[in-house]
Amino acid sequence: MSAPRRSGVGTPPSVVHVTEAMGAGVLQMLAELSRGQADLGWDVEVVYSDRAETPAPGVLRDLFGPRVRLVRAGGHDRRRNLLALAVAARAAMRARPAAVVHAHSTLAGLAVRAVTRRGDRWRVVYTPHGFAFLPLPARSLRQRGVLLAERVLAARGAGVLAVGPAEAAWVTDAVGPAVPVVSVPNTVSRAVVEHRRAGPGPGPGSRDASGRPLVLGVGRVTRQKAPWVFAAAARELASAADFVWVGDGDPQDRARWLPRDVPVEVTGWLDHHEVLDLLGRARLLLMPSEWEGMPVTLMEACWVGVPAVVRDAPGMADVVVDGVNGVVAQDDAAIVRETADVLQDEARWASLRDGCLATRDRFDPATYVSRVGRAYGALGVLGAQDVAAVHGRGRAL
Repeated sequence: MSAPRRSGVGTPPSVVHVTEAMGAGVLQMLAELSRGQADLGWDVEVVYSDRAETPAPGVLRDLFGPRVRLVRAGGHDRRRNLLALAVAARAAMRARPAAVVHAHSTLAGLAVRAVTRRGDRWRVVYTPHGFAFLPLPARSLRQRGVLLAERVLAARGAGVLAVGPAEAAWVTDAVGPAVPVVSVPNTVSRAVVEHRRAGPGPGPGSRDASGRPLVLGVGRVTRQKAPWVFAAAARELASAADFVWVGDGDPQDRARWLPRDVPVEVTGWLDHHEVLDLLGRARLLLMPSEWEGMPVTLMEACWVGVPAVVRDAPGMADVVVDGVNGVVAQDDAAIVRETADVLQDEARWASLRDGCLATRDRFDPATYVSRVGRAYGALGVLGAQDVAAVHGRGRAL
């Protein structure tokens, strides 16, 4: 692999972010990273395709700020997006030969690396935000195909910048031990910190006008998120709490896992501040996902003092310490039982809430951008002089 190139004397470091997953947690992390890099003087471009949950262009502009260039490539058809992102990424590489190219999400990672030429491999970084071949062992044709593609394309880049320890372990165990990997754990965005400081609000665990606590689920209604467990908890505990799922999904998936006869309100995709408003009033976050990268919503819940009940699954233990800031359950039935217990046991809930507030500094965004910059240096995609100029010398990841 070639040595990292300098962007030029007096020229700021340059980065092109590419993503197919412009929504939910990936959007929050990408906005936090790219805006922070631009604020530090980097030349930043974001190439993206739309999803159903992608905010309107004006909202995106507010999230990313005026210094970040946004380039839309592709719409809601994910197969066409793969080609559109590949074409746009290749164009960006030709136009900006000194830029770091950072792909976010599995499809973007496949698209970018598929069009990477031999001389460009040194500057491509890949962050899966949760591999699409999970859970292992890969059983479906789609899972096996994605895993094979990951292994084939692994050498077409400088390495993987994982979002947490679990994702880093999957690189070594599933993709291959020869793939360079650096882990920079996800963080909450500055928007969460500012939202919390703006006013105390009703506070975690507060009740609505009916006196009922709120149990929140957040994300795409898809198999990964195990929405059937959320539905089972809602059926069993409908008399004790209100259950709200923030997000949406394919109509067939919604009808299958969160049908209309289940006592769950599905809000559709909301603005991030609306999500934070709901999260700030929740008594509990219920996240039964079968796998995650390092879920941003889980960290946001911890930051505002809302305990979580989660499955013992990849990515969860990177955030939730069982019995400290949440509960880790082994299977579907245990998740429902633990949800009922935390709802009904005031002392246990209060202890978990205090644990959230005591451990939330792990997710402080203050150093996130500088840690990513040093990770670029560790993977060899950014010259040491660039890293030192922007972030300072002698600081560990």
